[in-house]
Amino acid sequence: MKRMSRSEMETRYFDDDYIGDYPLNTVLDEVTSDNVDTPHVERRVDDWEERLNGLYQLIGELLPDGWKSREGLPVTMHEKMMQAFDVPAREIPTLELHSETGTIVKLAPEALWIVGNNGRVEMKSNGHWYRITDRSQIFKPPKWESVRSDRRREKHALTREWLAEVLR
Repeated sequence: MKRMSRSEMETRYFDDDYIGDYPLNTVLDEVTSDNVDTPHVERRVDDWEERLNGLYQLIGELLPDGWKSREGLPVTMHEKMMQAFDVPAREIPTLELHSETGTIVKLAPEALWIVGNNGRVEMKSNGHWYRITDRSQIFKPPKWESVRSDRRREKHALTREWLAEVLR
């Protein structure tokens, strides 16, 4: 790593992507850093909830005809990073998709701190499990993609066509 000048270090100290002079771009950077603190973990949980709400809004906008979305029962989030920094458990939202024929598909957050991802949501539809993951860096706009659990090499952007296929 390039040695930084004092002014670069001072600037980076206040940048969202850095804690001290250490870059935190990925979950791996974060979970192996000695510089993470309670306010950082709280901010990550807040950010996760905001991204989840944005994802649920996007899914609602992509629904094919005959489907409606509504808020599901919340799930309790209390991951190891939260426990390690004494961040209290939090209720976070889920989403239910309802078809005119009575089919219900549920989306629920699985984990925030996943190496290689910036959070994961699980969804089961028509007997298949789907993982919707955020591939963005920490505190950056989400880059959602989906894979079917038994076809992990086939990644899909979240589109109207993708969702229609998943819900058939």
